[in-house]
Amino acid sequence: MRPMETELKRSLSETLAEALRLRITEGKLGPTMPGVRMISKAYGVSVPTVCKAMQVLARDGILSSGGGRKAWRIEATEARAEALPVERKKERRLSKGNLLVLSSSGLGEERYSIVQFVTEFLNFLGATGWEVRHRVLNFEHAKRPKRAWGELLKSVEPDAIVVVSGTESLARWLIQQNVRCLFVGGDPGRTGIPMLGLSAGDMYRRAVRELWQSGHRRMLTPLCARLPGFAERCSRAIQESLAELGANKECVKIVETPYSGPEVTANLLRKNWPTFSPDALIFLDWREFIAASGFLREAALEIPRDVSVVILSHSSSMEWHLPRISHFELPHRELARLAGRWVTDGKLPKSIRNLVRVSPRWVEGESIGKRR
Repeated sequence: MRPMETELKRSLSETLAEALRLRITEGKLGPTMPGVRMISKAYGVSVPTVCKAMQVLARDGILSSGGGRKAWRIEATEARAEALPVERKKERRLSKGNLLVLSSSGLGEERYSIVQFVTEFLNFLGATGWEVRHRVLNFEHAKRPKRAWGELLKSVEPDAIVVVSGTESLARWLIQQNVRCLFVGGDPGRTGIPMLGLSAGDMYRRAVRELWQSGHRRMLTPLCARLPGFAERCSRAIQESLAELGANKECVKIVETPYSGPEVTANLLRKNWPTFSPDALIFLDWREFIAASGFLREAALEIPRDVSVVILSHSSSMEWHLPRISHFELPHRELARLAGRWVTDGKLPKSIRNLVRVSPRWVEGESIGKRR
C-alpha cells in the first residue's frame, strides 16, 4: 500500500472515532453502539474504517467488545462526561477540511444542470471553512484505475470527495482509498458509496404518461454513448409505465449507439424514421435535441404539428427555442444543500440502497401536440 493511502486511512478512521466519541460523551449513544454497517451508511465510510474507529475507542477505554456478532458496549460514563470539552474541540476538525470535487470534463464542457449544481454547491460551502478544489479526472470511459488518479490524491490529500456523474470503476477504486466519498449522479454500482441523483426512469415514466395522454402511440428515444445498463433500466421504467397505462409495449422504441456526436444522433433518426415513423421524440439532453433538429428541418417536420418533443433535462438556451420544449428542471439548489450537509456533518436523508433520489420539476412547454 502506498504511503499516501495509509495516511488517508489513518486520518479518516481517527476522525470518525472523534465524531463517535463526541456523540457518546453527549449521551446520544448507548448503552450499546449501533451496528458497524449502520454507522458506515450514516457517515459515508467503509465498514473496515468503522471497525478501526471502534478499535481506537476501545483502546481508549470508551468501548468494550461484546464478542462475536454482539454490539460494542459503551463504558466509563463519568470519564466520558469529563472529556466532553476536549471532544467538542476535536469535533470542530470535522466541520473543516480539504474537499475534492471531481468531474470527467471541465465545467465549460459540462451540461448546464451540472454547472448550476457545482456553482450552488461551492456557494453553500463558502461559509463553512472547507477548502474546495475542483479537478478534472479522465474516468468516464476508464475500466481500470490510472496512475493519474493516485497522483491526484497524493497532491490534494482530501478529507472528502464529491464526484459528479461518477462511474462504477472509479467507485471501486475510491473504496480502496478509504476516503469519504459522495456521488452526485452517475452509477457507483454496489460499492456502497452514497449517491444523490435523479431517476431517469422516473422522468421517462412521466414523459411517456404525458405523451400517451395526448394521444401519442409511437415514441422514439435515442441513447448515445450511455453507461452500461442505463438503457436497460430506462427500458424497464418505460415498460412499467406502459403497463400501468394498459398500452402496447411496442409504443416506445429505444435506439442505442456506443458513439456520440451530432451526426450520430441525426443518422440514428434517419435510419429508424422510415420503419417506425414516430409521433414523439424523448431526448435525454438539449445537445441531442439540437443535433436532431437538423434532421427534422431536413425532413420538413414541425414541432408539435408533426412530431412532439420532450427533453429530460434543462439548459439556459432552451428559453430561446420556439415553441418552448417540455422538459424537467434539475433541483440544483436542493442537491447542493444535501451535498453540502453531507460534507460538513456526514448526514444524508434516508435512502434505498444508498441512493437518495431528488425529484425534478416537470415544466410544461408547447412542444406536445394532440394526436387522435
